[in-house]
Amino acid sequence: MRICLIGAGNVGTQLGLAFYKAGHQVIQVFSRDASRAEKLASLISSEPISSLQNLKNGADVYILAVKDDAISDVFNQIRSYLSDSLVMHTAGSVPMTIFTDHSRHGVLWPVQTFSRSHKVDMRGVPLAITGNIPETTRAIEALAKSISDHVYHIDDTQRAFLHLAATFASNFSNHMYTLSRQITEAQDIPFDILKPLIQETALKIQRMSPEEAQTGAAVRRDEGTILRHLLLMKENTEMKEVYELLTKSIQSSSENAG
Repeated sequence: MRICLIGAGNVGTQLGLAFYKAGHQVIQVFSRDASRAEKLASLISSEPISSLQNLKNGADVYILAVKDDAISDVFNQIRSYLSDSLVMHTAGSVPMTIFTDHSRHGVLWPVQTFSRSHKVDMRGVPLAITGNIPETTRAIEALAKSISDHVYHIDDTQRAFLHLAATFASNFSNHMYTLSRQITEAQDIPFDILKPLIQETALKIQRMSPEEAQTGAAVRRDEGTILRHLLLMKENTEMKEVYELLTKSIQSSSENAG
Protein backbone atom coordinates (compact mmCIF):
# COMPACT_ATOMS: atom_id res chain seq x y z
CA MET A 1 0.00 0.00 0.00
CA ARG A 2 0.97 3.63 -0.56
CA ILE A 3 0.70 5.31 2.81
CA CYS A 4 0.79 8.91 3.99
CA LEU A 5 1.71 8.88 7.66
CA ILE A 6 0.59 11.97 9.51
CA GLY A 7 2.49 12.08 12.78
CA ALA A 8 6.04 11.10 13.71
CA GLY A 9 5.66 10.68 17.45
CA ASN A 10 5.86 7.44 19.40
CA VAL A 11 3.03 5.64 17.56
CA GLY A 12 3.78 7.10 14.15
CA THR A 13 7.44 6.14 14.36
CA GLN A 14 6.76 2.51 15.29
CA LEU A 15 4.05 2.15 12.64
CA GLY A 16 6.23 3.75 9.98
CA LEU A 17 9.08 1.35 10.71
CA ALA A 18 6.72 -1.62 10.68
CA PHE A 19 5.03 -0.65 7.41
CA TYR A 20 8.41 -0.14 5.75
CA LYS A 21 9.64 -3.52 6.99
CA ALA A 22 6.46 -5.17 5.66
CA GLY A 23 7.10 -3.77 2.18
CA HIS A 24 4.61 -0.92 2.12
CA GLN A 25 5.57 2.41 0.60
CA VAL A 26 5.28 5.25 3.08
CA ILE A 27 5.31 8.04 0.54
CA GLN A 28 5.23 10.90 3.06
CA VAL A 29 5.79 11.49 6.76
CA PHE A 30 4.28 14.61 8.28
CA SER A 31 5.23 16.31 11.52
CA ARG A 32 5.00 19.96 12.50
CA ASP A 33 8.47 19.36 13.93
CA ALA A 34 10.47 19.14 10.71
CA SER A 35 13.38 17.36 12.40
CA ARG A 36 11.07 14.54 13.55
CA ALA A 37 9.64 14.11 10.07
CA GLU A 38 13.12 14.08 8.57
CA LYS A 39 14.44 11.56 11.08
CA LEU A 40 11.67 9.03 10.50
CA ALA A 41 11.56 9.60 6.75
CA SER A 42 15.30 8.90 6.49
CA LEU A 43 14.73 5.49 8.09
CA ILE A 44 11.91 4.41 5.80
CA SER A 45 12.86 6.01 2.44
CA SER A 46 10.03 8.52 2.64
CA GLU A 47 9.51 12.22 1.97
CA PRO A 48 9.37 14.39 5.09
CA ILE A 49 6.91 17.29 5.18
CA SER A 50 6.16 19.80 7.92
CA SER A 51 3.13 21.45 6.30
CA LEU A 52 -0.11 19.66 5.48
CA GLN A 53 -0.38 21.87 2.40
CA ASN A 54 2.36 19.69 0.91
CA LEU A 55 0.38 16.48 1.41
CA LYS A 56 0.09 14.39 -1.74
CA ASN A 57 -3.16 13.21 -3.30
CA GLY A 58 -3.69 9.63 -4.32
CA ALA A 59 -2.28 7.57 -1.45
CA ASP A 60 -4.11 4.33 -0.67
CA VAL A 61 -4.38 5.21 2.99
CA TYR A 62 -3.87 8.28 5.18
CA ILE A 63 -3.05 7.42 8.79
CA LEU A 64 -3.51 10.06 11.48
CA ALA A 65 -1.09 9.14 14.27
CA VAL A 66 -1.56 12.40 16.15
CA LYS A 67 -2.78 13.42 19.60
CA ASP A 68 -6.40 12.50 20.26
CA ASP A 69 -7.53 16.11 20.53
CA ALA A 70 -5.88 16.98 17.21
CA ILE A 71 -7.54 14.29 15.05
CA SER A 72 -10.63 16.31 14.10
CA ASP A 73 -8.63 19.42 13.23
CA VAL A 74 -6.08 17.50 11.14
CA PHE A 75 -8.85 15.61 9.35
CA ASN A 76 -10.55 18.87 8.42
CA GLN A 77 -7.26 20.17 7.03
CA ILE A 78 -6.60 17.14 4.82
CA ARG A 79 -10.07 16.09 3.68
CA SER A 80 -9.62 17.80 0.30
CA TYR A 81 -6.64 15.51 -0.39
CA LEU A 82 -8.43 12.27 0.42
CA SER A 83 -10.78 11.65 -2.52
CA ASP A 84 -11.97 8.06 -1.92
CA SER A 85 -8.76 6.98 -0.11
CA LEU A 86 -8.96 5.18 3.21
CA VAL A 87 -8.42 7.40 6.26
CA MET A 88 -7.96 6.13 9.79
CA HIS A 89 -6.64 7.19 13.15
CA THR A 90 -4.63 5.27 15.73
CA ALA A 91 -6.32 6.42 18.95
CA GLY A 92 -7.88 4.16 21.54
CA SER A 93 -10.45 6.54 22.96
CA VAL A 94 -11.64 8.44 19.86
CA PRO A 95 -14.69 7.00 18.04
CA MET A 96 -14.54 6.14 14.37
CA THR A 97 -17.50 8.47 13.82
CA ILE A 98 -15.11 11.43 13.82
CA PHE A 99 -14.71 10.54 10.11
CA THR A 100 -18.43 9.94 9.45
CA ASP A 101 -18.74 12.14 6.36
CA HIS A 102 -15.85 10.39 4.59
CA SER A 103 -16.72 7.32 2.54
CA ARG A 104 -13.94 5.01 3.73
CA HIS A 105 -12.68 5.32 7.29
CA GLY A 106 -11.69 3.32 10.33
CA VAL A 107 -9.31 2.79 13.21
CA LEU A 108 -6.06 0.89 13.71
CA TRP A 109 -5.06 1.16 17.38
CA PRO A 110 -1.88 -0.56 18.64
CA VAL A 111 -2.59 -1.75 22.18
CA GLN A 112 0.92 -1.04 23.43
CA THR A 113 3.03 1.68 25.01
CA PHE A 114 5.70 3.06 22.71
CA SER A 115 8.82 5.21 22.81
CA ARG A 116 10.51 6.54 19.68
CA SER A 117 13.92 5.56 21.04
CA HIS A 118 13.02 1.89 21.57
CA LYS A 119 12.14 -0.17 18.52
CA VAL A 120 9.25 -2.57 19.12
CA ASP A 121 8.59 -5.80 17.24
CA MET A 122 5.11 -4.99 15.94
CA ARG A 123 4.45 -8.63 15.08
CA GLY A 124 3.77 -9.18 18.78
CA VAL A 125 1.68 -6.04 19.31
CA PRO A 126 -2.11 -6.46 19.40
CA LEU A 127 -3.88 -4.23 16.89
CA ALA A 128 -7.53 -3.28 17.51
CA ILE A 129 -9.22 -2.48 14.20
CA THR A 130 -12.59 -1.43 12.86
CA GLY A 131 -13.95 -0.01 9.62
CA ASN A 132 -17.13 1.79 8.62
CA ILE A 133 -18.13 -0.81 6.00
CA PRO A 134 -17.06 -4.43 5.39
CA GLU A 135 -14.84 -3.51 2.43
CA THR A 136 -13.01 -0.94 4.55
CA THR A 137 -12.64 -3.36 7.44
CA ARG A 138 -11.10 -5.96 5.11
CA ALA A 139 -8.57 -3.40 3.83
CA ILE A 140 -7.60 -2.37 7.37
CA GLU A 141 -7.35 -6.01 8.40
CA ALA A 142 -5.01 -6.80 5.52
CA LEU A 143 -2.80 -3.84 6.42
CA ALA A 144 -2.83 -4.77 10.11
CA LYS A 145 -2.01 -8.43 9.47
CA SER A 146 0.95 -7.41 7.32
CA ILE A 147 2.66 -6.00 10.44
CA SER A 148 1.12 -7.92 13.38
CA ASP A 149 0.17 -11.49 14.25
CA HIS A 150 -2.49 -10.31 16.71
CA VAL A 151 -5.35 -8.45 15.03
CA TYR A 152 -8.69 -8.00 16.79
CA HIS A 153 -11.99 -6.66 15.46
CA ILE A 154 -13.02 -4.19 18.17
CA ASP A 155 -15.92 -1.79 17.69
CA ASP A 156 -15.99 1.78 19.02
CA THR A 157 -17.73 0.93 22.29
CA GLN A 158 -15.45 -2.02 23.01
CA ARG A 159 -12.39 0.05 22.15
CA ALA A 160 -13.40 2.80 24.58
CA PHE A 161 -13.59 0.27 27.40
CA LEU A 162 -10.39 -1.44 26.24
CA HIS A 163 -8.64 1.93 26.36
CA LEU A 164 -9.92 2.46 29.89
CA ALA A 165 -8.62 -0.98 30.88
CA ALA A 166 -5.26 -0.22 29.26
CA THR A 167 -5.05 3.03 31.22
CA PHE A 168 -5.37 1.12 34.47
CA ALA A 169 -2.98 -1.62 33.34
CA SER A 170 -0.25 0.62 31.94
CA ASN A 171 -0.50 4.34 32.74
CA PHE A 172 -1.70 3.95 36.31
CA SER A 173 0.70 1.07 37.00
CA ASN A 174 3.58 3.17 35.73
CA HIS A 175 2.52 6.00 38.03
CA MET A 176 2.74 3.56 40.93
CA TYR A 177 6.37 2.98 39.92
CA THR A 178 6.88 6.75 40.04
CA LEU A 179 5.53 6.90 43.58
CA SER A 180 7.69 3.92 44.55
CA ARG A 181 10.75 5.67 43.20
CA GLN A 182 9.92 8.81 45.14
CA ILE A 183 9.86 6.76 48.33
CA THR A 184 13.12 4.92 47.66
CA GLU A 185 15.00 8.03 46.55
CA ALA A 186 13.86 9.95 49.61
CA GLN A 187 15.46 7.22 51.75
CA ASP A 188 18.61 6.95 49.62
CA ILE A 189 17.64 3.46 48.44
CA PRO A 190 18.36 2.49 44.80
CA PHE A 191 15.14 1.99 42.85
CA ASP A 192 16.80 -0.95 41.07
CA ILE A 193 16.09 -3.07 44.15
CA LEU A 194 12.41 -3.09 43.15
CA LYS A 195 12.87 -3.99 39.48
CA PRO A 196 12.92 -7.80 39.96
CA LEU A 197 9.72 -7.48 42.01
CA ILE A 198 8.08 -5.38 39.29
CA GLN A 199 9.13 -7.87 36.63
CA GLU A 200 7.88 -10.91 38.55
CA THR A 201 4.57 -9.17 39.31
CA ALA A 202 4.04 -8.65 35.57
CA LEU A 203 5.08 -12.22 34.73
CA LYS A 204 2.70 -13.77 37.26
CA ILE A 205 -0.40 -12.78 35.31
CA GLN A 206 0.90 -14.80 32.38
CA ARG A 207 0.19 -17.92 34.42
CA MET A 208 -2.69 -16.90 36.70
CA SER A 209 -5.44 -14.31 36.96
CA PRO A 210 -4.66 -10.90 38.49
CA GLU A 211 -6.97 -11.76 41.40
CA GLU A 212 -5.05 -14.97 42.10
CA ALA A 213 -1.73 -13.13 41.84
CA GLN A 214 -2.67 -10.44 44.36
CA THR A 215 -0.53 -10.47 47.51
CA GLY A 216 0.31 -7.94 50.20
CA ALA A 217 -1.06 -6.40 53.35
CA ALA A 218 -4.33 -5.20 51.82
CA VAL A 219 -5.54 -8.58 50.57
CA ARG A 220 -4.34 -10.24 53.81
CA ARG A 221 -6.10 -7.49 55.79
CA ASP A 222 -2.94 -7.02 57.82
CA GLU A 223 -4.13 -3.92 59.66
CA GLY A 224 -0.90 -3.50 61.63
CA THR A 225 1.20 -3.25 58.49
CA ILE A 226 -1.32 -0.97 56.81
CA LEU A 227 -1.27 1.37 59.82
CA ARG A 228 2.54 1.47 59.86
CA HIS A 229 2.53 2.35 56.15
CA LEU A 230 0.03 5.15 56.73
CA LEU A 231 2.16 6.58 59.52
CA LEU A 232 5.15 6.70 57.17
CA MET A 233 3.08 8.86 54.80
CA LYS A 234 1.63 11.24 57.38
CA GLU A 235 3.50 14.17 55.78
CA ASN A 236 2.40 13.23 52.25
CA THR A 237 -1.38 13.43 52.23
CA GLU A 238 -1.74 12.89 48.46
CA MET A 239 0.25 9.64 48.49
CA LYS A 240 -1.57 8.58 51.65
CA GLU A 241 -4.92 9.07 49.93
CA VAL A 242 -3.80 6.97 46.97
CA TYR A 243 -2.64 4.21 49.33
CA GLU A 244 -5.93 4.22 51.25
CA LEU A 245 -8.03 4.21 48.07
CA LEU A 246 -6.09 1.33 46.52
CA THR A 247 -6.14 -0.65 49.77
CA LYS A 248 -9.91 -0.27 49.96
CA SER A 249 -10.28 -1.28 46.29
CA ILE A 250 -8.11 -4.40 46.75
CA GLN A 251 -10.10 -5.45 49.80
CA SER A 252 -13.40 -4.83 48.03
CA SER A 253 -12.26 -6.88 45.03
CA SER A 254 -11.18 -9.77 47.25
CA GLU A 255 -14.57 -9.74 48.97
CA ASN A 256 -16.39 -9.87 45.65
CA ALA A 257 -14.10 -12.64 44.39
CA GLY A 258 -14.76 -14.61 47.55
